[in-house]
Amino acid sequence: EKEVSNVLMELSSSRPGLTLVAIQTSPLESKGEYSRLPLVLQLRGGFQSLGAYLVSIENSRRLIGVENINLVKEDSAGLSIRMELSAYLMKEGAV
Repeated sequence: EKEVSNVLMELSSSRPGLTLVAIQTSPLESKGEYSRLPLVLQLRGGFQSLGAYLVSIENSRRLIGVENINLVKEDSAGLSIRMELSAYLMKEGAV
C-alpha cells in the first residue's frame, strides 16, 4: 500500500545524530475506518537526537503513537534505541 511506503520513508529519513539500524513492520490491523501499522525501529545515537526525532514524530501530519521505548547505553556510540510505534492509516474510501 502506498501509505505504508510513505510512513516507512518518513520514519527512516535521515536524522542528524541518529542511525537507523533496522525497521520491522507487522501486518496491518483493521480498526474501523483506520488501519493500524505496528512498527519496531532500532536506532543508534544520542539522547538529544532521540528527543528531536520524537518531536518530528509528534509534529508529523500522520497519526503515529509511540508505544514503548527501550534505551541501552553503549560504550562510545551513545545509545542503542528500540522503539515500538503504531501508525494509523485511513482506509481507502473512508471519510
